[in-house]
Amino acid sequence: MRKKKPAKLLSFMSLFIAVASCAIIAAGCQNGSGKEDASSGDPSASTAEPVTVQIMLSKLKPESVFFPKWAERVKQKYPNITLEQVEPSEGNRPEQIVASGNVPDIFVQATGQLNSMAGMGLFYDMSDLIKKYNIDLAKFDQAGMELIRGSNPGHWITALPLDQHYDALYYNKDIFDKFGVPYPKDDMTWEQLLPLHKQLSRLSDNVQYRGIVVNMPRAASQLKLGFIDPKTNKAAVNTKAWKDLLTFVNDVYQVPGNSDYLNLQGEIKLFLNDQRLAMLPGNNFLIKLDEAKTLTNWDLVSYPYFAQNAHKSWNYSGQLLLLTASSKKKDAAIKAIEVITSDDNLSEMSRSGVQVAVNNPKIQQAFAADLAIAKGKNLAAIFKTSPADPAPDFMLDIRDDASKIVEKAFDSEIVSGKKDVNTVLRESEEKINQLLNQAAAK
Repeated sequence: MRKKKPAKLLSFMSLFIAVASCAIIAAGCQNGSGKEDASSGDPSASTAEPVTVQIMLSKLKPESVFFPKWAERVKQKYPNITLEQVEPSEGNRPEQIVASGNVPDIFVQATGQLNSMAGMGLFYDMSDLIKKYNIDLAKFDQAGMELIRGSNPGHWITALPLDQHYDALYYNKDIFDKFGVPYPKDDMTWEQLLPLHKQLSRLSDNVQYRGIVVNMPRAASQLKLGFIDPKTNKAAVNTKAWKDLLTFVNDVYQVPGNSDYLNLQGEIKLFLNDQRLAMLPGNNFLIKLDEAKTLTNWDLVSYPYFAQNAHKSWNYSGQLLLLTASSKKKDAAIKAIEVITSDDNLSEMSRSGVQVAVNNPKIQQAFAADLAIAKGKNLAAIFKTSPADPAPDFMLDIRDDASKIVEKAFDSEIVSGKKDVNTVLRESEEKINQLLNQAAAK
């Protein structure tokens, strides 16, 4: 497991200095602005010289499925460029590849990995190359672009969005029909779903059914609640906003038959395999439904939101195309990225059930058109909410540890009834501050 860094907004200044001084670049130092001159001697800028661009995909299935078509399209437009896939494995994780010095030209990585990628010295400002090859930034999902710019102090464009996770509330019609409860509708708040949850949480024929589940960290992200104040480097959970959230989530789990707080895998099993959960607030779930084929009588509505942050699901997440600072083939790499993010390529991905990170209505309307399981379903619900802005501490390296402190306490102490919300938040604040102090002392 990667050793956590001191609790500060990453070591971006040291990263800036490292990149500016070409610490990881073998040749071709960047200019004084922290950018490499787009007109410098990159041999891959030639349209005649054969060049191989290496791209390392994430472990997610969609990218590996689409790669052959990506390579074909790149070759069609740029005959001298060969796109070569680097397979992710336990032996060649990004940090291991960087340590070896054999860094690919492009990484496909999740937004959640931005902080660790920054710490590896991989960031490169693509702005000049984007202008050089006329890539239209306005077409990309702007929440994704803002997250990328906000991940570094210079607001560099270090990556381009490829796809984004889509959220919806999936429901099992058979359970609703069994108990004579009306189906949920689009644009419902979490509070409006609570009565349905209570009606559907029943013991019938020795089978315990549950109405809905709420993942606490995801719910917190919908409200932009951070665990740490990056300005003071102190815990920020002992607040009224956190108290209101944990009180509501606890109300969901205090309904009889709902006393166990499940992790994400447990939620999916309860809904998809056991079929004892009536409503699942799901993420990227269409492909799982298509692969499992265990649940047939289902539909979806828009992801539930909180009234104080209306029509916002949890924060933006997805896959990014990151051009590495060490690449000696940046011109060819940006050409490959340009093809991968072309409308033709993204349309095909969209039709296959991947929500690509662009604003084109035609591409959005084609979403999942080729998935038989999605025929007749309320797919428009997916586009009725948008990602919430990230919490202030979203780039803090220690944030995940702070989140685990609160979530563990919620599960083991609040849901179980051992302690009240106020006590848990006060104690969690103390534990997070201890964690921050320990990290600062290292």
